Amino acid sequence: MAGKNDGDRTENLFDAKVKKPVAAVPLPVVAASAPVGDKRLAEYFPPGVREPWRVERFDLLAAEFELEEGEVPSWHEVIHTFARTWLIVRRLYGVQPVLLPMNASAGDYKLSTMAELREELGISQDQLRQEILAGVQLWKKFKVQATAPVVVEAKPPDQPVNTLLAEEQMLERHGFPDRMFTVKDRKPEENRTEKIWFAGKVSPWRPMLEHPVAGEIAREALQCLLLQKRVEEKMYEAEPLTLEYDKAKNEKTRLLEQYNKLVESLNNLMPFAKMVAHSQDQRSILNLIIQGCQQYYADGENTILDGMNTGMEIECLLRMSQQMPDPRYRADIVVMVNSARAGLFNPKWTSTISHRSLKRVQEAWRETYKMLAKGDEIPDLLSDDPKAGEYHDLAMGEAPKKEVKD
Repeated sequence: MAGKNDGDRTENLFDAKVKKPVAAVPLPVVAASAPVGDKRLAEYFPPGVREPWRVERFDLLAAEFELEEGEVPSWHEVIHTFARTWLIVRRLYGVQPVLLPMNASAGDYKLSTMAELREELGISQDQLRQEILAGVQLWKKFKVQATAPVVVEAKPPDQPVNTLLAEEQMLERHGFPDRMFTVKDRKPEENRTEKIWFAGKVSPWRPMLEHPVAGEIAREALQCLLLQKRVEEKMYEAEPLTLEYDKAKNEKTRLLEQYNKLVESLNNLMPFAKMVAHSQDQRSILNLIIQGCQQYYADGENTILDGMNTGMEIECLLRMSQQMPDPRYRADIVVMVNSARAGLFNPKWTSTISHRSLKRVQEAWRETYKMLAKGDEIPDLLSDDPKAGEYHDLAMGEAPKKEVKD
């Protein structure tokens, strides 16, 4: 079914009679009253999340992203880190938790049409399509990297180091004996991991543990933390929405309330107790920031090439279509930003490039690029033909392949 309203082309996603998805088109426009697809992914568990999620329009999502049911958790983990793309696919395909959070507003998980999304985000139909294609490309890149063979270099065996010696002495000194971490039917490695974790929690509490009055309260609060962690592990093993899961969840809530009361008592005795209990050491925070930067820049795809954009971003900005015949890359902004960055720490810095010159830089660059791109196939993003409505260089850095006829 298809219709026109004030010149804006819209299409239903489903055939209302047979409730089967219509053949994929470059721009799937969701009608507000369209019935849900016949094939609906009831629920899945994203990595690191204990609550189940579901996809209302899985047929359309699978066709757009070339997605299998078993790949949905990995797809969720990749896409949800990009807030704008995640908002679009979540609203367009009905990706949401099975049980909505208590603080969720009515519009957070609203199932929207393409027209509603365009109006809400203030973008054109072509720009919205570009956003979806960017998400598709991110997923395809992840799949290629995940299936690539990994070469593991042989490393010399690590020398055994007793990393728990100092921690064990500290725990024993503050009344946490080794038998606390010997849990029946649990592997020794798991006991060791728990002891290392608990030692990290105890270390900032040492001033309170050594206090003649507050020491006993601090010890009880730390024991609540340890029990809370063990209850959480039981929740991970139990199936959600079962009696065992609810029982563990209630126990965790009770321990958390008890812990907060003990911390409040400590805060009355020692005002800095709350700050120690609820904040991380500044050195640890700085260390995490440095590690995050190292991991980010270790990926060559994140390298800034022109002072502003990565290679993938430049590729996307250079794309043209019948609806947008000019490249969106702004050479004038790149020149201006790099010039301003060079004088960032100069209090007397003023721009030495006039707006007129910047305008000419952009015009010269744009016209030169369009001249060099003559003869290239420009896609029509509104075409019903998938071949005419898709970019042929979705694999970043690869030139379009020409068909060779015999």
